[in-house]
Amino acid sequence: MEGVELEYRAVLSLIYSELVADLKSLHVIYEETPSCISMASALAALLMNRGVSVSASPVSKLGKPVESAFLAMGPYRDDLAEAVAAVLPLVEKTAVLHTPAYYAAEELRDFPKMIEGKEVRYAVREEPGEITFYKVVSRGGDLEKSAIGRRRLTGAESEVIRRYESLHAI
Repeated sequence: MEGVELEYRAVLSLIYSELVADLKSLHVIYEETPSCISMASALAALLMNRGVSVSASPVSKLGKPVESAFLAMGPYRDDLAEAVAAVLPLVEKTAVLHTPAYYAAEELRDFPKMIEGKEVRYAVREEPGEITFYKVVSRGGDLEKSAIGRRRLTGAESEVIRRYESLHAI
């Protein structure tokens, strides 16, 4: 993993730590790749430092339901939606998805049914220098998506993102 990717995952962890700031406990679920592990570890450390009760497990070892979870899954790929769909039933209340995981799962025909009775959150950069936080719920099979917050990127965070995107030609 390039150093700039590690820095990028740290920036993502800062962003996601704000998206879950209202949760008192969180289970961090991660794919066993260097990028997902680094993001999961950074997020867990940030939350522990704030006094949040944090537990973690790789996707392959998640065996029992959890109340709230962050899913460090990605990058976007053909089987990502199915991988997310296998984990979502084990999250009872709040599922916070890494952005590629959200977009992949949202494409599934039964996604509204899959998230019925729970809240799904994700973050996306729609404007330069700004992250928008979203909450999605399903009511009667219809998705209701609403913006629940915004976060301005610092100059240093924006620079890390620029370097990462130029390295990966995004």
